[in-house]
Amino acid sequence: MRTKNHLDIDEAIERRRKALERAGNDLDRHLFKGLLAEAIVEREAAMAEMRTSPDWDRVPF
Repeated sequence: MRTKNHLDIDEAIERRRKALERAGNDLDRHLFKGLLAEAIVEREAAMAEMRTSPDWDRVPF
């Protein structure tokens, strides 16, 4: 199940991956690696929280 919050996190991850690819120097690369890792951890935490819901395995319709 994908909620708006997860779409926002996924979009942030993609933007940070693209920024990392475009990084022109080591400082920028280091910054974007940290931001990317932070966004991935946030997404994983949100998914883990959703999996604890009793409705996790229920069909949404």
